[in-house]
Amino acid sequence: METLEKKDPQDLLKLMELFEAQLMYAEQRRLQLNMLQKHGPGAYRQESTALKAAADNISRKATELKKETFDIHRERKTTQAEIGKTIKELEDEWQTEVEKVNALRDAIEHAKQQLEKSSKEIENIEN
Repeated sequence: METLEKKDPQDLLKLMELFEAQLMYAEQRRLQLNMLQKHGPGAYRQESTALKAAADNISRKATELKKETFDIHRERKTTQAEIGKTIKELEDEWQTEVEKVNALRDAIEHAKQQLEKSSKEIENIEN
């Protein structure tokens, strides 16, 4: 029991699930053997056929769900790529506009300095 206490809880959970699955399998086998003894091979064959059909349906549904999940993930990745491209374009456009604004600020500042310089020169000439 000491080794079980030291194990990871996830490992213990997996162990319990495996144990439950084995119990379910053993119970199903017991029921099948009882049916075989009580009703003969025909009932067992019907039960076996029904179980195989159910297993096939479950397998087919699982395959469909996996394909559907794959398609959803592919669509999500495509959408993310498109949105990422749009975001990149918008960021580039934003950067260009910021550079234009900064260039205009610099031009205005330069023109302001030139105007002040010209005003001082005019004042000096008048005086």
